[in-house]
Formats: sequence, C-alpha cells, structure tokens
Amino acid sequence: MLTGPAVARRRVQGIFFGWWIVAAASVLSALNQGLLGHGFTMYFLPLQAEFGWSRALLSSGFALSHVESGILGPIAGWLADLRGDYRQAFTILALFAGFGSLFFAFASKPTRRARPPAEEVSVH
Repeated sequence: MLTGPAVARRRVQGIFFGWWIVAAASVLSALNQGLLGHGFTMYFLPLQAEFGWSRALLSSGFALSHVESGILGPIAGWLADLRGDYRQAFTILALFAGFGSLFFAFASKPTRRARPPAEEVSVH
C-alpha cells in the first residue's frame, strides 16, 4: 500500500487519480453508446434518403460493426494477457481501427454482386 508522498502525487484535488480515469471512461462510453449505438436510428432515415440504400443494407453495416467488436474483444484480451502489457494490445487494436477508418474513407457505395436478369417464364 502506498503512503506518504506517493499517495499525495496520485491525488488530484483530493480525489484519487483512478477515479478521474473512471469518470473520463464513463463519459466517453456514454457518448459512444449514445451517438453511435442507440443513436443509430437517428441517422438511419437521413442515410437512407441521401444514398438510396435499403434498410437491410444499412442494418447489415451496423450489425457487422458489432460482429467486429465481438471478434476483436477476445483477441485484445488474449494479447493483453499474453504479454501482460496492455499498451501493446491497444497499439495493435488502434492500428486495426486506423486501417478500418482508411478503408471506410474509400467506400463510396456498397458493392453488390451482379445478378443476371431473371428470365420470364410463361406458363400456358
């Protein structure tokens, strides 16, 4: 347990420094979930009107972002446990996020497989 000057250095305005980190993380998490998670419905109709995309296409993009989080979460935990240093895991995940953002910057329209036109079949 830390005592003396070490504790005094870790306190900011009488509050333990760790609680400032918890407060900052809580605010950022609330903004993230509010604007992107639960607020997605607010962006849904404007995106649909602007780009002419279907509801299924917009919903699949939102769903894929959650699938990506589900895949990278255990990988981040495994990397952090493997080395014991969370900075390396966060650096690797930040690189993934950065490359993903770069790829999204070049996405102007969704790709669709070209389907041959359906042939008309007449039944007599």
